[in-house]
Amino acid sequence: MIGLSTFAIVMMRAPVKENPQLRAWLERQPYWVREPIITLLGMTVFLSAAAGAGCFILILAIVPGLAAEKYGKAKADDTNQLMQHEKSEEMTELWKEDKRLLRGHIITTNNDLIAVYDADLKTTRTLPRDGIEIRTPLQISKKSNTGSHNSQPR
Repeated sequence: MIGLSTFAIVMMRAPVKENPQLRAWLERQPYWVREPIITLLGMTVFLSAAAGAGCFILILAIVPGLAAEKYGKAKADDTNQLMQHEKSEEMTELWKEDKRLLRGHIITTNNDLIAVYDADLKTTRTLPRDGIEIRTPLQISKKSNTGSHNSQPR
């Protein structure tokens, strides 16, 4: 922006010939020839500036999207690697009645659906929540394992 402002100031202060050849030639032409030429030149300059501004705005709009896509892909690849290499005993299981539907990771849920990563099929699935039981393995901390192994739950 500062560069464009500086360029505009330099161009305004630049010395101009008193009567360049094109201007002298245009002044010798009749009005009906001179005005369409001036109009076409003005339109060309205006449309070129508009196209340049449009390209600049388009680039400004695209660059953040490309950066976000690159970051999102890296994050998705990391999550995918984490999900594929996790131990099976640490995964969540979804059961319906007495049948295991899948084993994997719950991505998100709402009132009607559950989105899960199915570790067996290595794909993402969406299931209705009707009658689905979610079974998650208990996380036993290392601190609780260091205590007495003979203690009984109360």
